[in-house]
Amino acid sequence: MGSKTTEETKLPQWQEDFIRNNVLPLGEQIAGREFTPYTGQLAPEMNQYTLDAGAMYGNIGNMANMTPADYAALTQANMNPYNTQVMDASLAQMERQQQQALTGLESQLAGSGAFGSRGEVARGEFAAGNLASQNQLIAEMMQQGYSQAQAQTMAQLAMQQGALGAGAAGLMNVGGVQTAFDTQEIAAAYDQFLREQNFPLEGLNALLAAGAGVPTGIGTTTTYDPYGGLKAIGNVLESGGKAATGYRAMYPV
Repeated sequence: MGSKTTEETKLPQWQEDFIRNNVLPLGEQIAGREFTPYTGQLAPEMNQYTLDAGAMYGNIGNMANMTPADYAALTQANMNPYNTQVMDASLAQMERQQQQALTGLESQLAGSGAFGSRGEVARGEFAAGNLASQNQLIAEMMQQGYSQAQAQTMAQLAMQQGALGAGAAGLMNVGGVQTAFDTQEIAAAYDQFLREQNFPLEGLNALLAAGAGVPTGIGTTTTYDPYGGLKAIGNVLESGGKAATGYRAMYPV
């Protein structure tokens, strides 16, 4: 008939006290904590450098979409200095030349005795010729002035667009660097938040590591012998037989 043997091993008292008094209270405290959401900034805001760059790019777009009235006003503004500095001076010089020519004409008329209707006809033809020449000069100078004003307007727009584009690109680069710094600061703040939240759990893991010396196999162990006490009796008989054999060897009959 088989026999059953039961053995029971227990934790040392100091380890049991350590688990009850240190590990379990801290574990319950951690398990009972309320969820603490992160309320800090998660993404950097658009800095002033980037905002200014966006405004400059917007100005470039506005220049490209300039209305005909705005374009005409800018061209006229570029043409005004030409009118003052070139056309007015040219017309004043022409008037002086016409006065000199008129003085010469009057001398010729007086020398030739052309008075009355003959003199008036000559003066009328002279005035008509001067007016035609003046009108032709004005037309030519207006066309030339407008062409130059248009070219200056286009050059100004291109220069302004280029300057705004370069300035905006520079501000975008500076804004990108600022955004990178802001992102690092936000990441550092979030990392600090996570460390604060995980700190109690790290303490619990430290306690568990300190109590890791608990021996294995703690609990109840049951062994079963199917031969019961027969195996033990056989061992005794076997030992007795060996002893008898040894005795006969030492003392033969």
